[in-house]
Amino acid sequence: MNIIMKRGLIALLSAVIVLSGCNNAGQNSGESDEKGNVLSITFDTLRVNEVFALDSIEKESPTLRIDINLLVPRTTDQAVAENINNCITYAAYGYENITPQIATDSIVKQIVHTYYEMRNDYFNEKSVNPGSPWFNAYYILKSAAGKGRDNCFCYTVRSEVYEGGAHPYSIISAVNFDAASGKEIGLHDIFAEGCDSLLTERLTTRLAQQHDVASLQELKEIGFLTLNDMYVTNNFVLGEDSIYFIYNEYEIAPYALGSSCIGFNYNELKDILK
Repeated sequence: MNIIMKRGLIALLSAVIVLSGCNNAGQNSGESDEKGNVLSITFDTLRVNEVFALDSIEKESPTLRIDINLLVPRTTDQAVAENINNCITYAAYGYENITPQIATDSIVKQIVHTYYEMRNDYFNEKSVNPGSPWFNAYYILKSAAGKGRDNCFCYTVRSEVYEGGAHPYSIISAVNFDAASGKEIGLHDIFAEGCDSLLTERLTTRLAQQHDVASLQELKEIGFLTLNDMYVTNNFVLGEDSIYFIYNEYEIAPYALGSSCIGFNYNELKDILK
């Protein structure tokens, strides 16, 4: 789950949803509209920043570093908070129906337990190759929130995991919420029924444009869509002016090509938007 995404993707997402820094508690994701309806959600930050040594005796032991910054909504409306928390806990960790704090504690314990299972392999390895660097590992998770289209706000989780392999792996997950209810906004809330084929075609065309090629075949020649066909992903950002579809590593391209972010101004999709 690589937080070090392609620079263009991170810069674009930051611009789209006006992401705030994750190190400040009490962040605000929006503002009030002309009718006085509250479009803002305030967040606290749940933090974990710990280092675990694989060998508790050896000074130069390999280590596991865990760095988590997860935004958690602070609101007097418990139902709104629960709706948001359920979605962000799933986006961040894949857990359902538990609080962000419990989910974070659980994932940390799981990661540390898995890391310590490497101890015997490490002790066997260091006897013939002291200081083996591939036993170092890390887990980094950052989140951000920003105002989106109309009365929605966008929440993103960016994470990176390195487990001693050839390279880290990464994921960026986006969730869009109605600020008043805290309910998730899905594709079915935005697009007309039966438009998947047309939207898929436009995603393919826009991806080709972004890479200065003219056809699906040319996209395949540079490495895209060789193993999977284009599809409409549920991983998207409802920006104020545009919608962005996010494809993580390996979803439509190999690791070397990184992640893809395919964007459209809402006017470009007005014929298929609800």
